[in-house]
Order: sequence, then C-alpha cells, then structure tokens
Amino acid sequence: MDEIKDVAVFPVVTGSDEEVMLAVVPKNPGLNPEIIVDFCIDNMPSFWIPNYILFMDALPKTPTGRTQKYLLREKGVTKDTVNVKNQVAHKLKNKHKA
Repeated sequence: MDEIKDVAVFPVVTGSDEEVMLAVVPKNPGLNPEIIVDFCIDNMPSFWIPNYILFMDALPKTPTGRTQKYLLREKGVTKDTVNVKNQVAHKLKNKHKA
C-alpha cells in the first residue's frame, strides 16, 4: 500500500488497565483510519489488528533506522489517538460472515 510508508503496531495499557493494540503511523494526506483498518484486516492476524491509531509527523528512529517503540509506548492512548475498536469489530464480524 503506497499510502503507508512506515508503521509500528504494539500493545499498550490504557488508563483503565486494558491492554489494547496501538498503531502509530506517520501523517499522510491520502491516509485515513478506514484505509489502515482495511489494510490490517486483510494482512494481519486478528489479534494484531489495532484498536487505536495515532498519527504522528514521523516515527522516532535510532541512528541505525530502527523504530524506538519505547518512546511510542510512553505516549500510549491519548486524546489524539483515533479509536477504531468498533469499526474493527464490525468489519471482522462481516468478514467472518462472508
């Protein structure tokens, strides 16, 4: 998918002590949460599909180019995070019906 240049998906704990999957994606004008959800449903096991998506200007990298997930985990689920949990559940339910 051309719109997704880089992404990090990992578990985080919310304020209510619930563990959820968070996808952090660099901002791109042609990218929206629905495109990401559809891509994930088609290409990932269901337990890795994110419940939340956070758009950032860029993912933090080490000098060797590896994503610094510990910095992303510290951000966690915030007011800037898009909740796609219901959208994912609905699409997965419809996918399994087909």
